[in-house]
Amino acid sequence: MAPAAVTFRGSSQIRVDQCSFRRLGAWGLALSAGTQDSEVTRSSFMDLSGGAVYMANVNETLADQPRMMASGIRFMENVLEYTGLDYQGSSGLHVFSLRDSVIARNRISHVPYTGITFNWPMPQTYSYTARVVIEANNVEDAIYWGVDGGAIHTLADMPQCFLRDNWFHDQRNRGLNVVYVDSVSQFLTVERQVVDHTPHQQWLYFQQHCDPRNKSACFNCPNDHVQTVWVRDAKVSPFPYDDNGSYARNVSYFSANQSFPADALAVIDLSLIHI
Repeated sequence: MAPAAVTFRGSSQIRVDQCSFRRLGAWGLALSAGTQDSEVTRSSFMDLSGGAVYMANVNETLADQPRMMASGIRFMENVLEYTGLDYQGSSGLHVFSLRDSVIARNRISHVPYTGITFNWPMPQTYSYTARVVIEANNVEDAIYWGVDGGAIHTLADMPQCFLRDNWFHDQRNRGLNVVYVDSVSQFLTVERQVVDHTPHQQWLYFQQHCDPRNKSACFNCPNDHVQTVWVRDAKVSPFPYDDNGSYARNVSYFSANQSFPADALAVIDLSLIHI
């Protein structure tokens, strides 16, 4: 993985709070080699050549010893803006593998590639990722340079992981998707998302291996794991059903000039932070 201005390897009990990472010719922060029980809070990452933060690394995703697994991370109330200025293939936040952690109430905006890349093992079938909550994040203007990504992009096994109460909005013309559930993704619950003003992107995309209609490539994707989504001014997902009925339940669509209901506005309010 690319270098970062600050790197913690195999560390624990680290606290990065109210720090500023600006005008750097690399990534801002790396938590790798089994960094555990640490937090990154109320910090800003702006004007970076690479992405803002990565957790674990591509060659660590098959770790089978707990001491080598990234776990117990709280990544909360951070601002990630104008990253990937020179290395446009960088995500705002890139999580290779992670356990027992929370990614919440972060503002991620103006990112050339994916806003949040979550679970990126090699090979793309299995990792130790489990029990991670990604909630109340505000992701704006992601993937304005790349194509194969989205506001959030997932891969592989994610048992007991939740994507909920996030606000994904105002994507430019390049990216294909907003919530991108890619090859062999499974066991991720998606609920209470607000997708707003992404007229050129489909709000949800299941890659072939995750399409519940393709049973030979389903890899046990559970039914009904996408529920309660408010979508305004975005393309409709091409995969709304499986053989047993809708797996994307309670999806409400609105035109660009319609107002969201109170429940959707509450999700947006939850994602707004001031640091």
